[in-house]
Amino acid sequence: MGQSSGVLVGCDQNQEWLLFPWYCHIRKHNPEIPIAFGDLGMSKESRNWCENRGILIPASQIPSVPLQTMQERGWPYGGDRWLQDDLDPNHSQSLRAVLFRKPLLMKRSPFERTLYLDLDCQILGNLSSLFSMRLGRAKIALRTANDFYEMKAMGTGQSMFIRSYNSGVVLFEKNSRLLDFWIFLLDREIHSFNNDDRLLSFAISNYGMRPTRLALKYNWLYHWGPNPKAVIYHWIGDAGKIAFRLSI
Repeated sequence: MGQSSGVLVGCDQNQEWLLFPWYCHIRKHNPEIPIAFGDLGMSKESRNWCENRGILIPASQIPSVPLQTMQERGWPYGGDRWLQDDLDPNHSQSLRAVLFRKPLLMKRSPFERTLYLDLDCQILGNLSSLFSMRLGRAKIALRTANDFYEMKAMGTGQSMFIRSYNSGVVLFEKNSRLLDFWIFLLDREIHSFNNDDRLLSFAISNYGMRPTRLALKYNWLYHWGPNPKAVIYHWIGDAGKIAFRLSI
């Protein structure tokens, strides 16, 4: 695997405490894999730390999330405008600013084929087989979640249910049109969603090209229980992140 393939991770100052365990685990099992670190608001010390261990993508090269407006809220699908049913208007804006920069960071990847990983992903095996995985027309692979969320048409009472996808582990090619559509919807519809997973899931439901499915072993949620075959454990949530930090 050459420099045309590599791993990408993003970090802000609130997540810097996860950099060390994340890096230790990935290097233990993948000592040669190229890594790019996206600066989503790191301290100077962490930026220097990342530069010494891989490629640093400066914050200035990662666009800010679009300004949130209430104009024409909701995606015009099927003649109606749709809005996430359980949208929380008090959801942390600083957290949203980090989450929604994910596709913008992914577009700035220095690799032609990239494995994006959240910082709460514990690498437990070699990742090289992922980079030879065949991708479909969408040129993205990720894990399908087991739940659905509801979108409501504004002013009509109509509902539709969107299958969820998890964007904590994403294999993609730089010219993915689905990635471009995800970014397009971000620009128009950031005010309609709480997080990047739901926006991506909505993009997939409207795109007409399904992503390739990653096997569960490449994005195994820790609360599902032990899995000796898992290559990537995903320690979602505050409790999971603390447990992950203590795993070193």
